[in-house]
Amino acid sequence: MWIQGDNIIRYAALRDSLEKATADGKMTGPVVRTVQEWLNFLHSDSPRLHQLLQAVYGPSVALQESRLRQIVGVLHLFARCYGEQREVVVVRAPGRINLMGRHVDHRGGYVNMMTIHRELVVVASARSDGWVHLANASSEFQDDRFDLYEELPYIRGCRSWQDYINSQRVRDFHSTSMGQWSNYVKAGLYRLAHHFPEHRFYGMDLAVGGDIPIGAGLSSSSALLVGTSMAAIALNGLDVMPATFVDLCGEGEWFVGTRGGSADHAAMTLAVQGNVTPITFFPFNIEDPVVFPSEVRLLACNSGVQAKKTKGARDAFNHRVACYELAMALFRKFFPKQTEEVRYLRDIPGKMTVSLPEFYQMVKRLPLQAGRFLLRQLLQDRSDWLEKVFETHREPTVYPLRSVFLYGVAECQRSKTFTELLQKGDLDTIGQLMGVSHDGDRVVSFGNDGSARLWSYDCSDASLDRLSLLAASDDPEEAEKAALHRQAGGYACSCWEIDQMVDAALRVPGVVGAQLSGAGMGGCMMVLARDSAVEQVRETLAEHYYEPRGMEPQVEICCPIAGACCLMVG
Repeated sequence: MWIQGDNIIRYAALRDSLEKATADGKMTGPVVRTVQEWLNFLHSDSPRLHQLLQAVYGPSVALQESRLRQIVGVLHLFARCYGEQREVVVVRAPGRINLMGRHVDHRGGYVNMMTIHRELVVVASARSDGWVHLANASSEFQDDRFDLYEELPYIRGCRSWQDYINSQRVRDFHSTSMGQWSNYVKAGLYRLAHHFPEHRFYGMDLAVGGDIPIGAGLSSSSALLVGTSMAAIALNGLDVMPATFVDLCGEGEWFVGTRGGSADHAAMTLAVQGNVTPITFFPFNIEDPVVFPSEVRLLACNSGVQAKKTKGARDAFNHRVACYELAMALFRKFFPKQTEEVRYLRDIPGKMTVSLPEFYQMVKRLPLQAGRFLLRQLLQDRSDWLEKVFETHREPTVYPLRSVFLYGVAECQRSKTFTELLQKGDLDTIGQLMGVSHDGDRVVSFGNDGSARLWSYDCSDASLDRLSLLAASDDPEEAEKAALHRQAGGYACSCWEIDQMVDAALRVPGVVGAQLSGAGMGGCMMVLARDSAVEQVRETLAEHYYEPRGMEPQVEICCPIAGACCLMVG
């Protein structure tokens, strides 16, 4: 059974006992104990407890105590719902922030992840039947239950997971049951059930609680999927390696209707306490973690606009992913010889034997924007594939192919160089790239006087011609303006509120950079600021954003903690 990847700080004194599981899948090692035994351990003030808390949460005693209170609270919830003598596993899954590399994990790009001190706690016990019972500490979510065995024949009757999630049965489910928090639990369990077709799964009694803000772009929903999937793996004695686990969680989330990647799941599973973790995909790879610099603080600032994956937001997310797919298909069609070595968006233009000026001229072949009628004409030789892409979202007015394509190619470049800049301590360049990256998501620009104007990235033929000329310039400063990582593109998944917060924060002296956090459509923005600027950032956002809206300021310093794991009794 796998609990954490080898690159994660493990609790060495207890490592061997983690692997003990009987043939029938019931855990017998210290990862499973009765609720009362867990409570005794967590109240014990023992050296083993302090060792565990410091390894996961770092040296802050206040943070350790707050996290301990939350774990104890969920254990008490489980005891009230199911009994204190039940044997349970305790899993924690943190929220995350991606410092650079938005919207490109599913295109093979780098992400630079840091987990934060907000987390979800899952307490779970195996059942002898297929029922999954769910209790939530938040009054916002009603208790729920479902029968895993009822769905198993349909899941395992599909040749591939893709076939299952594209099936009429799942489409009908989406039309009647979207928005239920239990869907993220189903997503993880259903994906595991398809991956292990011969395994007889146990149902579970679950208690869940946490303090990752809902709809804030900090991946509360992915934390639920990761935490409950990890609990299911532990209780069923499954053998799952880290890379496979991350893939299963990412693909599992497709069940709820989104078509994203696995970056959030990788980050919250494999992050190292106190570090930024660079991750790339296709193949999945984790590079050496980089210590988060001590001279700056990362602030998460909640806009109060919930970025829930409702029907409208889900359509918008899937629409942008479709733009990637469609632009890449056309780019390959127009330039088959130049793209022979290109498999993913991140390979452009690195694996193409063309200069940067030539690349900008090639981008001109892509339609600036296209509707479905034009796309069906241009890609008529791939009609079946095209219709499957269209099925993921409602028909938009147009697909802005060129701007989304340029955003993705440029963001892959920005995210690839991020950790090198971090290691060098080049905060100025990091701040500049954060600004360009956010401009790629921006929808509005705010002036110092509070005036707003709509924002769009110019990727017209004339603009691309100018970039080609600059890129060919002998003047290094002119050529740098045309560098690929300096191009914002236009993914446009921010919102007015986030853009206003970003522009307000950027006016504070000592702020290194600010940008959208998460997939967009609301949620949080992040600010990288020197110590001296932290309080002024709070005051500025309170004055210019929170107070005019009658909101309490929601600005927090993020502490990088360890990735998700099953806790252990000493």
